[in-house]
Amino acid sequence: MTLALWTLTLALQVAANAPAKPAKVTVAKVKQPATVSVVVYSDFQCPFCARFAGPLREAQAKGAGGSKIDLQFKHFPITAIHPAAQLAHQAALAAKAQGKFWEMHDLLFSNQRQAQRADLLGYAKTLGLDLARFERDMDSEAIKKVIAADVAEGTRLGISGTPTFFVNGKPFVGSQSLAQLEAIVAASKQPAAPPSAIRAAAQPASTAVGTANVASAADTNVPASVDLVLYSDFQCPFCQQFSGPFRDLQTKGADGTKVNVQFKNFPLSIHPNAQLAHQAAMAAKAQGKFWEMHDLLFANQQRAQRADLISYAKTLGLDVVQFEKDMDSDAVKRAIAADVAEGTRAGVTGTPSFTVNGRMYSGTRSLAQMKEMLGGAQRRARALAEIGDSMLSQGPSDASLTIELFADLQSPVSRQAFQVLETIAQQYPAKVRIQFRNFPLAFHPQAPLAHEAAMAAAREGRFWEMAAFVLEHQDTLREQDLVAQAGRLGLDVTKFAAALQEHRYAPRVEADVSAGQSRGVRGSPAILIGAKRIDGVPSPQALAHYIESALATSPSLPGSQTP
Repeated sequence: MTLALWTLTLALQVAANAPAKPAKVTVAKVKQPATVSVVVYSDFQCPFCARFAGPLREAQAKGAGGSKIDLQFKHFPITAIHPAAQLAHQAALAAKAQGKFWEMHDLLFSNQRQAQRADLLGYAKTLGLDLARFERDMDSEAIKKVIAADVAEGTRLGISGTPTFFVNGKPFVGSQSLAQLEAIVAASKQPAAPPSAIRAAAQPASTAVGTANVASAADTNVPASVDLVLYSDFQCPFCQQFSGPFRDLQTKGADGTKVNVQFKNFPLSIHPNAQLAHQAAMAAKAQGKFWEMHDLLFANQQRAQRADLISYAKTLGLDVVQFEKDMDSDAVKRAIAADVAEGTRAGVTGTPSFTVNGRMYSGTRSLAQMKEMLGGAQRRARALAEIGDSMLSQGPSDASLTIELFADLQSPVSRQAFQVLETIAQQYPAKVRIQFRNFPLAFHPQAPLAHEAAMAAAREGRFWEMAAFVLEHQDTLREQDLVAQAGRLGLDVTKFAAALQEHRYAPRVEADVSAGQSRGVRGSPAILIGAKRIDGVPSPQALAHYIESALATSPSLPGSQTP
């Protein structure tokens, strides 16, 4: 039995008996291994990732900051600028299927300029792999789906560049030296909850939480910025309406949040003057005046003939000869075509369309609406960054198969699902990893807060214990009940209660619900094994049958995990 499942079983046994005194709730006394989780989103063709690979591998082998490192590699090839990256990542997973992921990882970063198919086959030969199987796996749909799943997950987390990594759920961006990584790891360790936390839990929630401390619970791990990417057409009247709020956000941010804006060219064929207007903007960009030309084009939308564009160039003090040369160049036309192609792949069909931390929206918005949207995106990114999947899972990180449980903790049926999965985890201790997903149902009014409480407990490493408490007390899930349980578990009650009051982790719950709905989940519980969805609670024997089938089909590849 795994440590997490043993802890869950103990918590269920404690909750089933008569209420015990806090001193006798031994579940909080379980000693956790001195392990720090590091999850890195990386691109085998990114030079900054190559620079960071050495410190990461050294930390993985020797530890860092006095802690053992549980390193998970996530595939995030940025194919728009690294066309060879996708195949390199496929090669790494094909090597993983033969137990040589990290060896291939090191070869790919050591030979970053040699990543063509022939090079990859050469590395496979060097590693003594079965070449026929390697090439077959490298081109397989299963491997491509694993990479796509990592990219989708990273995009949901707001990742736009590599390397991006999370240390115990806290996000960091960019290459780091070993010394810097050790300092980050050392700082990530959570201090033990003070003894006063248990005493505070006995008080009503309204008196246990001081207003001065409520603010402190919200001031950590907040992403410093929000990414806004706009696909726009200089001849579109709706784009003209949106240009003002967009420029305001670019220059002033949004209520204390920096907004990283990117403008993408998306001239529509229904606007015959649009293409040349975009060429003019790019020609102005070559002389450092893109935004000035951007503003002139929208301010004078009815005047976009060649003579008008040259006049704007003169107004901006540009070298007009160079401006015309650049405006008509193939390089500028290719840059615009690349933006259009990128937008089309992302699903853009009209303008303005924009993404906020990777989520697509369309249509114009007022400045107030954009600020509200960006604030929500920042809260969502913060919640997703602070509560990573590893905090809601149990089983080996390199398990062959991941089982996802979408469950409502207030549903009586969910208790049965937990029991079945406990049996499965005991039966497949080395092959199966169980991943919990939030799926509170609308007709359980206390479920959302209960799930938020479970997420707040997960932040301090006590998800399974709080989940056990909720499952056994489904009729008494008031805020004060949840806060009191947090105290019995030794959590920081002040921060825990503040997280509930401000709904800090509601976006994390909502993200799971949205992900479940997109995969066909409509009720609770639902168990997903790859593309297979089981609604309700199967018997342990039936679930074992599905697992055996999945393992037989893809014995060396994970269901939804990477190394």
